[in-house]
This record gives sequence, C-alpha cells and structure tokens, in this order.
Amino acid sequence: LLDVPPAPAAKAGNSAELVARAAELARSSDWKALSELDSKLASVAWTEASKVEAIQLRAEWRSRVITPALRQQLGDECVEILDEAIVSHPTLSQYGLRARCGLMATRNDVVIESLWRLGNGTYHNALRQSPEKHEEAQQALRTIITALEKNLPVDQSSSWDSTRRDEVALKLRAHISRLQ
Repeated sequence: LLDVPPAPAAKAGNSAELVARAAELARSSDWKALSELDSKLASVAWTEASKVEAIQLRAEWRSRVITPALRQQLGDECVEILDEAIVSHPTLSQYGLRARCGLMATRNDVVIESLWRLGNGTYHNALRQSPEKHEEAQQALRTIITALEKNLPVDQSSSWDSTRRDEVALKLRAHISRLQ
C-alpha cells in the first residue's frame, strides 16, 4: 500500500488550532511568544481557511517591534508578507497594518499608497451604509489625512513623496465632502 498523506481536514484542524493560539497571544500582546510561532504560521497552506489570519498575525508581531536596530528590517518583512496576502485577499485592516510597517521600514511610498487604499476603501464602504455611519467614516478619513500630513516624515528631496501625499489628502478630503 502507498503512504497516504493526512486528510486535509486534519491538517486544517491543526492550522486552525495554531492560528487560534497565535491570535490569543496577539490579544494578550505577547509579541515575543507570537514571533516564536512565525515559521509555523508561515507554513499554513494557502488552501486553508486560516491562511489570511496567519498572515495578519505574522505581520502584526513585526509591526510591534520597538528595537531600533530591527525596526526597518522587520518593517520590510512585514510589507512583503502583507503584499503577498493583499494580492489574493485584500482587507482594510491589512492596508492599515501595511502603512504602519511601511513607516517602520522608512518607505513613504508604501505608507502613502496604503493609507490611500485604506481611506478610499473606508469611503466606498461608507457609501453602502446608512447615513448615520457616514460620520464615523468621515472621522476615520480625517484621522488618515492627519497621519499623512503630520505623522509622515516626507523627504524634501523627493518631490514624489510630497506631491503624492498632497494628492491623496486632497482626494480623501473630497471623499469627506461627498459623505456630508
């Protein structure tokens, strides 16, 4: 008889348990313990329902690193991990996390485009909601604009950074106006 690999359901169960444990660690802000599960989370197959959450958790712990020597490296890794997920399953939370990781990696292009996607998605989601929810979306958009204009260190030698940042802020302000 041939050796038969374990049934997908059994493997999925193990992955689901792993991701549940990792999510528990994230909820308790135990980033070190979560980082120790990284290689196992990376091995969760794309066919598993828990893959997107595994990716989110792998990116999340990297975004919490405070050691200056590791911030840029782990910020770059975080962006790479999220880019892989965003291609097949984009979410607004991933764009928010991607912006934070881009900031760590000192990648203004990543921060600006991630905040644009987050803001634009927030606006389009609000259009499908009741008018009462529009005010919440407006506040979220104002917060994103503040992040762009006040918290993003723009390299003055790069005209792209400041031009694109200003363009995104202008478009987000227009979204706010249309939600009123």
